[in-house]
Amino acid sequence: MYFSILLNKFSDFIRKILYFLDDITTSFTRDKKRTILFLSLVAFIFGGGALILNIKTPMVLDDFAYSSAVRYNTGFLQTVLDIVDFQYDHYFGWGGRTIAHVIAQLLLWVNPLTADVLNSLAYVLYAFLIYYHIIGRGKHSIGLLVLVNSLVWIVQPNIGETLLWLTGSANYLWCTVIILLFLLFYRLYNNNGARYTFPKCIGIFILGIITGWTNENTVTGLIIIVILFILYYKANRWKIPLWSIIGLIGLVIGYIILIKAPGNIVRSTTIGDEFPVPLSRVMLNFIAYTKETVKTLGSLNLLGLICLILLLSNSQDKVLNKKIVFLYLTYLIGALVSVYVMIFSPQFPPRAWFGLVTFNIISLGIIFNSLNSQIVVLRRIKQSVVLFSVLLFTALYIEGFFDVNRINNIWNERKEIIEKNSASQTPCIFENLESRSKFGTSDTEFLAPAISAYYETPIDIVY
Repeated sequence: MYFSILLNKFSDFIRKILYFLDDITTSFTRDKKRTILFLSLVAFIFGGGALILNIKTPMVLDDFAYSSAVRYNTGFLQTVLDIVDFQYDHYFGWGGRTIAHVIAQLLLWVNPLTADVLNSLAYVLYAFLIYYHIIGRGKHSIGLLVLVNSLVWIVQPNIGETLLWLTGSANYLWCTVIILLFLLFYRLYNNNGARYTFPKCIGIFILGIITGWTNENTVTGLIIIVILFILYYKANRWKIPLWSIIGLIGLVIGYIILIKAPGNIVRSTTIGDEFPVPLSRVMLNFIAYTKETVKTLGSLNLLGLICLILLLSNSQDKVLNKKIVFLYLTYLIGALVSVYVMIFSPQFPPRAWFGLVTFNIISLGIIFNSLNSQIVVLRRIKQSVVLFSVLLFTALYIEGFFDVNRINNIWNERKEIIEKNSASQTPCIFENLESRSKFGTSDTEFLAPAISAYYETPIDIVY
């Protein structure tokens, strides 16, 4: 009896929420000022959540090494020339991600609070770019923007090392922002005959080089997506704009600069990775990454498949359906290419999934957003998905906040001990710090030498 009463009250509560969402959606689509207000409110809530965690996240891992003018040595960054010198040595001695690490060092060079604000603004821009890749030139949707933000925090396998840790966010969040900005030109093109002057073509060529120079596996998928867009233009007998070819050429050039960096071989040798990866390892990687793909992206793509079936069974517009399916498959293919190119890599850490998960979120969003909200059943399904995603995001965020706060407290204790021991040069010995959620960051074997150089005090981590 009591269960029945509770169930009825819960049903009434959900029904009121759905009617409330109906009212918001109706007024939202009729008033441009409310459109801006609601979009800004969503950005403020999720961006504010990111800022809180950014402020709580201390300097960790490679932050210490990239704060120095010389890798694993004393002397802090003083001028932009220090960053140039560091990156020159880095390209030949450790890796080719020059764009990412220039961003990282600039963030580490400025005031910590300024860096946290900039990092949070980068997240807001990232979420809006996903949103605009989904809607293209279509109508705005507050529910879609809420879903996009929620999915980022739910599906991304490592939030701490891609959105919060400054060096990690420079490598993944900021570089994905660059990738999505570049790709947006191709997504928004609609054969409108807009003229691109020579300076504009040079601009997108340079942007292409910068974009290609960001992240190995994500850019591999990006190249495929760009080629598919150009083939789509040709298949539809659209004029293939010159900038699209020039941008692709720049993208490939930047990609070659990235993967051919002499430092890549040096790093692999230093950390003991086999390179090139033997065929037996490639086959094992294929199996392992397929399992990980199902684990990480299975639910996302199951929902996408359900939405695709609902779309095709409820829409008679074959031309529009063809375009939507193309966009859906294009971003999905880009995500899968970004996964399976890594079978040739010695390592594929969770943070390296960031870009491809982004492509997959866009893929799902395109199909989800295309469902006709005028059909009551489809509208209720969309609203229920958004509500569930918000609830799940909230639960994960609370868990993550406590973990990040715990890690921050431990690092504050470490700093106090280091300050006490630095004068006498007494060695500091710390226990290995392990994250309890995907929002935190754990110690690595590279941490001890980096913080020892940073604080000019002998420090060791016991694993």
